[in-house]
Amino acid sequence: MSHIDDRPVSYLEEWFLDDVAPHADVAANAFGSVNVMLRGLGFQPRRAWCRVSVDVPPDHALDRLELASHELTWMVESVAADTLSGRPLFFSKAWTRQDAIRMVFELDAW
Repeated sequence: MSHIDDRPVSYLEEWFLDDVAPHADVAANAFGSVNVMLRGLGFQPRRAWCRVSVDVPPDHALDRLELASHELTWMVESVAADTLSGRPLFFSKAWTRQDAIRMVFELDAW
């Protein structure tokens, strides 16, 4: 959950492959970020796939974002993979309030 001036603006869910990061919820809190946690486990994470759309979030995300049932959000889905092996590490889905955050996406081959 992300906030700006105590206002909820983004709600994120992440699902890790079973053998990537045992107890990922505890480890991410200890390391302070998922990226640092994965690097500590020997991975080099990179975003391997991403899709952005506008959608009405599920009820639990609407509640966390303090939105009405019909309000649209940015929805960003992505897969992170290990740079060296190409192995998928986790899938994430985030819903972000359009009235609070402006999103700009620039894609470039690297």
